[in-house]
Amino acid sequence: MRLASPADIDKAMQLGLNYPVGPLGLADKLGVKRTYEIMSKLFEITGSDRYRASLWLRRRALLGLPAATPD
Repeated sequence: MRLASPADIDKAMQLGLNYPVGPLGLADKLGVKRTYEIMSKLFEITGSDRYRASLWLRRRALLGLPAATPD
């Protein structure tokens, strides 16, 4: 069941939290694999669940899929 499109999620973050770029757009700009690696390292260093990468992001990084493309 899909609740929102990637574009909807990015737009909500931009309008609701005043982010200059939504999280999925940012992941695509940085590269999904690099984003996953950064988040994994931050989680390793801090132990904070805030930086625990989702399985969705991990799968996309391993498969080389972009973040802002719907499943």
